[in-house]
Amino acid sequence: MLAACATSPAPRDTSLVLKSVRVVDTEAGREAAPQDVFIAGERIVAVAPAGRLVAPAGAAVVDGEGRWLMPGLWDMHAHWYDEATLPVFLAHGVTGLRQMRGYTGQYATRAKGIEGSLRAPRMHLASPLVDGPTPASEPALKVADADSAREVVRLVARSRADFLKVYDQIPADAYRALRDEARRLGVRVEGHVPIALDWVDASDGGTQRSFEHLHSLMVWSAGDATALHARWLAYHEGLGYNDGIGAAKREESAAIHHAAYDDFDPAGFAAIAVHLRRNDTWQTPTCVLWRARRGRLDAGAPPDPRDKLVPAWMRDFWRGWWPSDDPEAVAKDFEVNARRDAFCLARTRDLHAAGVPLLAGSDTVMPFVYPGSSLHEELALMVEAGLPPLAALQTATRNPARFLGRDDLGVVRPGALADLVLLGGDPLADIANVRLVEGVAIGGAWMDDAARRAALDRVARIQAAPSAAERMAQAYGSGGFDAAIAAYDALCPAPPEQADCGLFNTYWGLAPQVPPDQSALLLAWLERHGADDAELLSQLARHALDAGDVAEARRLFALALERAPGDPLLMQEQAALPAE
Repeated sequence: MLAACATSPAPRDTSLVLKSVRVVDTEAGREAAPQDVFIAGERIVAVAPAGRLVAPAGAAVVDGEGRWLMPGLWDMHAHWYDEATLPVFLAHGVTGLRQMRGYTGQYATRAKGIEGSLRAPRMHLASPLVDGPTPASEPALKVADADSAREVVRLVARSRADFLKVYDQIPADAYRALRDEARRLGVRVEGHVPIALDWVDASDGGTQRSFEHLHSLMVWSAGDATALHARWLAYHEGLGYNDGIGAAKREESAAIHHAAYDDFDPAGFAAIAVHLRRNDTWQTPTCVLWRARRGRLDAGAPPDPRDKLVPAWMRDFWRGWWPSDDPEAVAKDFEVNARRDAFCLARTRDLHAAGVPLLAGSDTVMPFVYPGSSLHEELALMVEAGLPPLAALQTATRNPARFLGRDDLGVVRPGALADLVLLGGDPLADIANVRLVEGVAIGGAWMDDAARRAALDRVARIQAAPSAAERMAQAYGSGGFDAAIAAYDALCPAPPEQADCGLFNTYWGLAPQVPPDQSALLLAWLERHGADDAELLSQLARHALDAGDVAEARRLFALALERAPGDPLLMQEQAALPAE
């Protein structure tokens, strides 16, 4: 007995110990007695029964008695929009993001080397959208035929994107050429099933690793899929999300969805699921995308306390998603939304039962889908759909690790990355306990509950403060260019937790208003004060190109790429510049 209870020294390089925690087993769901978890640098080096190993002097110790320790969560369908937002994910235990649309700003963040730190989760970063010749959403890498599709794949292969994001409007022949070239070059393909493709064709192609949102599944699982597909193709002609969706398009979309749900064919769906399982085609349902909207536009609906963590422009974008002057159209849209919600839950249950691999994603940035916390809601919806809590938790831990080909994520064991979440309850007993975050580690760096709350408070202060763009636009309207500059000088530079001094939005706010005789002054001032802003520099380059100054555009694109190396969109724009 004495030998069994003897203590031994922990690894000498231990820097952090989480004591007496109940480790959440994300592989088999087994319960364990309290354990001590030892971390050195960015990795777990030992997991032992509580009290068995003695930490070296100088190691930080966190008392986890009565707490549960799980691997950090991955949001496998997210759209983050600025660096200020990233700590919100971490504060909710989300230590990894699959960023599903790569913008210049994300490549600039990647160049800073802050991924996997207390400043930013780990990233699996997409290319810009790869879409057809008239993409549904700009900016995008456009493909019209097999040759242009292969060229885009080669571009992404040279970039710093982790995968190529396919979207809705890619022509069928171009898509098949794209996936063949991607297979040849080893480029990962993930994203939407293009509307020209049926699900079996896309899955059997073997290259596209994931399908998002169960997008268009309702068409292909209908009894008369051929007729519905023809309507689906016609609906998408001329569709542009950036320009808003008009009344006629909304009505047709609703009609197609109702027809598909009314004509759901269980046997047809089961046949599709066989292919998905056999081909290991992962599904990211994002059911929270539909549930999050429920009741939000009801008269007297209370404000969500999470609103303070997102910028005002995003809240305006959310509420502008529906026509404010057409309550009947809004009611019809929400009727369809309720059926989307039910379809998503039912098919998630069926896919799990059929053995199709699932990933948890939120689609944060879409209406009322909040960073971090909406992933908790997605996990709860997985359980509501019929998954056991362990299976639901795996969609944000073990499954992302498998999908990414990593054996050091999604588990708590020696050798794994120390991306960990301390919880006040057992998520395998009640999935809602993933919300009870009391501490987070990423790469071995520890954020206790006080630091976690302070991070959220900092983000709330940033979102509440007027931005430099807002202040300058107001000042310009009342006092002209000099007043706008004075407004900036009065506000910036400022600590990042006090004000947003970014100038990319200032360009869009001021450039159209400034008269031609002051345009050069504004552009020079923007470059001087935004010299590290890749998004601003790239927009100034486009401005120069539109003005016919190719040499200036070339100079500015080169500067932007220095700050956002490997951005496929900038690489394409730079390569397309006319020769000198």
